[in-house]
Amino acid sequence: MRRVTLGKPAFDETSKKKAAASKDITLVEHSVFIEGLLRVHSGTLSAADFLSWLGSPGVAELERLGGSPTYLGK
Repeated sequence: MRRVTLGKPAFDETSKKKAAASKDITLVEHSVFIEGLLRVHSGTLSAADFLSWLGSPGVAELERLGGSPTYLGK
């Protein structure tokens, strides 16, 4: 089982360190989460890849998310 915590606007450094050491907790900032959903919705990222990224323990970083950034436009 994985646990995902959505943070708005961000997480403090202590929380990030604890998540980095965890094997079942993922922290994701709300803006990064929304960017991931937009990539899935636009078809540049598969839902399976999004869920795999979201289920990776630690801090879910935008740099590790596949697909094309939506803020670059088409």
